[in-house]
Amino acid sequence: MTLTRQHCEEGTISYICIDWRHAAEMLAAGGSVYRELKNIVVWVKSNAGQGSLYRSQHEFVCVYKNGDGPHQNNIELGRHLRASSFL
Repeated sequence: MTLTRQHCEEGTISYICIDWRHAAEMLAAGGSVYRELKNIVVWVKSNAGQGSLYRSQHEFVCVYKNGDGPHQNNIELGRHLRASSFL
């Protein structure tokens, strides 16, 4: 994470995937490296993983912000009346 942060511009957003078993380690490491945890997203996969009794069909994606600079928001939900684009 440190190397990733060092090679990204100020204000960039990093998406880092982790399984549920290591979520605590991810949050601890990310909290010591990145400026802000923006969100935790759940990626629901089409097939469950293999190799254990409890096969995960999802992963967590931790969304971290690098530094204090502004990040670029290309989505701007609600600003352009998202629902009207489907009419």
